[in-house]
Amino acid sequence: MARKNLSRADALARLNILLDRLHACAALGSSMTVLAEVLRTFLIDETDCSLMMRLSVKTLQAHRLDGRGPRFRKMSKSVRYTLGDVLDFIEKAGRNSTSQVA
Repeated sequence: MARKNLSRADALARLNILLDRLHACAALGSSMTVLAEVLRTFLIDETDCSLMMRLSVKTLQAHRLDGRGPRFRKMSKSVRYTLGDVLDFIEKAGRNSTSQVA
């Protein structure tokens, strides 16, 4: 069962947790290349993905069903996205004009 959309404060709290993890990696002396790879492969759930994309969880689920959303991983009953896949999807969705073909 999907969680309800988080408030802005809750979303910021979740982002701060991620940033704390990255700072911990940096404190251990990890290189920027390693940190970038950790970020790209970091798994997020559909709630976090919907927050990043500024969509409701239901819309994200519909996009997933239609094959219009970012790549996802299905693990048992859980759906997860990597940050890299979400960021790639957002980048590819960029357009310079409304008449530009997708």
